[in-house]
Amino acid sequence: MDTEAQALFVFPLVIGAMDIGVAELYSYTPGPLSGPNLLNARSLANDAAWTLLRSILALDPDTDHQPGSMLSRREIHQATGMVLAQTGGNAADALLILRAHAFANGLTLRQTADDVLDRRLDFTPSQT
Repeated sequence: MDTEAQALFVFPLVIGAMDIGVAELYSYTPGPLSGPNLLNARSLANDAAWTLLRSILALDPDTDHQPGSMLSRREIHQATGMVLAQTGGNAADALLILRAHAFANGLTLRQTADDVLDRRLDFTPSQT
């Protein structure tokens, strides 16, 4: 595909330990962003991350972003908390355990989280 873009800038949409996505900016002028433009882009990416997170976790009944919808990550965060309690680790490690289990078993992270929340899956270390 032909494009007139001469530069691409990618900014992560991150809140704490949560990777929400990326924002891509294109420029018709080659070269890096200037200092003020770089600061503005970072600020806009941060604002976008918070806006997206609020939208995903919204409880507005007129939207599809209800708990249990594929757009809600609430259950993943709840399952992360349960795994944290089961393992005695930290939140980053608990999420990593959920992701690893999902990958190793050909499941989505959401399916794995649902199994934890429904108590079909427990990561408490065995006492052997």
